[in-house]
Parts: sequence; structure tokens; C-alpha cells
Amino acid sequence: MKDVVASSLTSLKNEVRKWQTSDEGGAPFIAADAEHLLKTTIESYCLSIQSVWERQIRSYLVGCARYLRSDETLASKIMKAQWDNVPKAFLDLRGIALQEFDSYPVLDLLHLTGNACRHGDGKSAKILFERCPDWWLHWAKLSINPDGSHSGVPPFSSIAIPETALYQFAEAIIWFWDDAEYIYLNSLKSQHPSVLQTIDALRTKQQQRYSA
Repeated sequence: MKDVVASSLTSLKNEVRKWQTSDEGGAPFIAADAEHLLKTTIESYCLSIQSVWERQIRSYLVGCARYLRSDETLASKIMKAQWDNVPKAFLDLRGIALQEFDSYPVLDLLHLTGNACRHGDGKSAKILFERCPDWWLHWAKLSINPDGSHSGVPPFSSIAIPETALYQFAEAIIWFWDDAEYIYLNSLKSQHPSVLQTIDALRTKQQQRYSA
């Protein structure tokens, strides 16, 4: 995923720089269009990553409802539930809160960012600004009060989500599923040597994560 995203964004950034430094007539207008395309492309990737994460977690919980509870009604409810009910279903079916995972803060930010990208100005965008005012860097510099606070909430259209956020979102999803597998395998009463090897490998990945 990172290679695909990085490649496409690098091409767009090169296009922006090309027109920003060009002496051709109309270059500033073309550069502005290229910058807008780069911005909206990053937002589109945020939406895509959020959609992948939401489909994954819902499908996982549907499987748990069917195979652990044999409850098709619950499975159907999970697929249609508001997002706020998904963490509740996870706690009910797996006995652990999503908030206990190291990746949760980033996954929560991913959900919030995806909502803001999807709906624009509104509650999610306001909360996102409170958490990440630096994503509105140019606006924030102009609107800061003497006490360090900001005057008002900027329009969502002025956001500039950093490219690094995309990689953090994707990495958090990988971390979550690694940790979920680690918890599951450790819960098995009888552990085959291959299971123990997998546990060791996951533990090593966790240690590398924390030492990075």
C-alpha cells in the first residue's frame, strides 16, 4: 500500500513543483490546480483506508457472532450498526475493549478523519481541528489568539492532511490485527509448535514497534 500511495503522491508533488518553478504563461494557475489535486488525492486515500478498516472490523465481528454465538441476528445488526456500537460489539464478543489496543488512538483519528473527509464541515471536522490544528497550518497561523487559542473553526476545505498520516493509519491497522492475533493465540489452551512460533514472531514485531 505504501509503495502505491507514495508513488502516486510523489508524481503529484513533482507536478506541483514543476509548475511552481515554471516561467510559462498560466503556470501559477496550473500549479494551484495541481496542489488542489494533491490535497484531494490525500483525502481520498484517507477515505479508502477508513473504508477498508471499517469493513475489516465489521466482517471480523460478524464472523465472531456467527461462529462463537451462532447468532445471525447479532451478525446482521453489526453490519448495519452505527459506528459507536461497533466498539461495544467488540467488547461483548471478544472480552477486550478496542481502547486497550496500542493502535486505537490512531484508528480513532482515522475514523474521525474519514468522516470529516466524507461530510466536510460539521461535528467531525470541528473535533478533528481541535485534535490536529496543525493540519490547518496556514489558517491556524492567521487565527491564533494572544492566549494561544484559535478564533473559531476553519472551513474543512482549508485542511491539508499530511502524507505521513496515511502511512500511520495503514500501520495502525496492521498493528491492530497483529495484536488481535497475538491475544487470540495466547488464549488457546493447546498450543501447537507452529502456534508458538507465530506468537514469538508477533512478540518480536511488537518489541520492534515499541523500540522504534
